[in-house]
Amino acid sequence: MSITGGGADVDLVWALLVDMSLLCTFMLQHTVMARPVIKGLYNKLGLSIVERSVYNLTASLALQLLIQHWVALRDPVWRINTVEHNACWWMFAISHGYCWATIYLGSLTMDLSELLGIKQVYYYLNGWEDPLTLKSSELQRLISHQRHPSFVSFFFIFWVHPYMSVDRLIMAVIMTLYMVCAWKVDDIDFEYQERQFERKEIELSH
Repeated sequence: MSITGGGADVDLVWALLVDMSLLCTFMLQHTVMARPVIKGLYNKLGLSIVERSVYNLTASLALQLLIQHWVALRDPVWRINTVEHNACWWMFAISHGYCWATIYLGSLTMDLSELLGIKQVYYYLNGWEDPLTLKSSELQRLISHQRHPSFVSFFFIFWVHPYMSVDRLIMAVIMTLYMVCAWKVDDIDFEYQERQFERKEIELSH
């Protein structure tokens, strides 16, 4: 990437427009389809049982679109040589693996099948209530503020990387701002999670 010369300027601007458009598409899908008015529309049409499944399907399509059409801007903002420093490579690999494991295990803890929309359909076919209504009011409140974990892990994955290219920096900034605005976890949610963690510690110790 170069910002000198007319042609290079056009290429840079086009790359930024494409990447920003892809990020906006992903964020709009996440935001619009989670709005109460959209959920209400599903209820009116009698399709509330597939609302979560459709949400995940469209989120996957938006993510796939972003991956396939993302324009790389390879100039480094910073670069750490992990080839010559093997310990650094292991540090990044282990820390990123830990973050992804935290996200996955957190999703399992918060009920992965419900998060994916599978449990809603299964419960409906068996004539049972919506699985979300069977959860405690505290957990329902937490889910309404943060549908899946984990802010810290995503933040770490975005920002802690040996090669921070320009396009990755753009993605990291925008996605971090989006998470700050979209996730509404407060003190009550933290206290609830702390109580649940302490409860699990007691259960596992016996």
